[in-house]
Amino acid sequence: MSIDSEEEVLDFAKLRYDAAGLLPVVAQDAFTGRVLMLAWANAEAVARTLATGEAHFWSRSRQALWRKGETSGSVLSVLSVERDCDGDSLLLRVVPAGPACHTGASSCFDADSAGALSGGGLDLGALERIVAARAGADPEASYTARLFAEGIERMAQKVGEEATEVVIAALAMHHGRDPKSARTSKGRGLNSGGSRSSGTPVPAPEAPGKAHEQKQRLVEEASDLLFHLTVLLQASGVTTTDLARELSARHRGRTQGKEVGSVHLLKTEEEVTTVPPEQSERTGPRPTGKRRA
Repeated sequence: MSIDSEEEVLDFAKLRYDAAGLLPVVAQDAFTGRVLMLAWANAEAVARTLATGEAHFWSRSRQALWRKGETSGSVLSVLSVERDCDGDSLLLRVVPAGPACHTGASSCFDADSAGALSGGGLDLGALERIVAARAGADPEASYTARLFAEGIERMAQKVGEEATEVVIAALAMHHGRDPKSARTSKGRGLNSGGSRSSGTPVPAPEAPGKAHEQKQRLVEEASDLLFHLTVLLQASGVTTTDLARELSARHRGRTQGKEVGSVHLLKTEEEVTTVPPEQSERTGPRPTGKRRA
């Protein structure tokens, strides 16, 4: 169940505690998918978690209820709570305010140095859940709800706008790293003084701080794109599970020697070769028009 959703309710009657009145709880970073920690909870801890939106557990050593981060400040804000098929364990998808492990590591399962980020990547499922929870909110108070109220055309427009911003940011960062690749919109180079040159342009190199700013801009624009794309997909009835299935099927095709289009995919991803159209095993005429990659 999502903490923000009023439609879903965790059925306490279906939870199965052990003889000590406890069940294991796994805390997972909602945005990276990284498992952060394993702890135990009794019925009171579960109730407090749902009531406050912050992870509460039961300390077996101290025999006391405790809120994660109450002394360290590394609170776990809970986005969703799910029970397993038997009802004897819980999964919390959380947003950590700091290192989850008492050693200072980002995860209790990390072997990294204190506070270092390791493992995991973006989990769009977390963003999808947040979008779904806010879709029915007051459009005056929620930008997400306002997009849903404005309709699919507005959502599609925003995706197009944000995609363009990503392209612009990426090219700006690339040209900053490789000045020789810089070109005007007409394809003619400018020298460091801004005048046209007949040879390869070599603008003044970017300062380190500028490079960081350009990278950050790309991160921000890409985040905007992913958000608006998630909204569009949600409104269209497409889930991140649908995307995962498609990507998984493509990956399986890469490792099973299947042919996709005119690209023959060999046993491993490292051994992909392109088969010329005339050598393709397809029968009959090839379709005309733009070929999909």
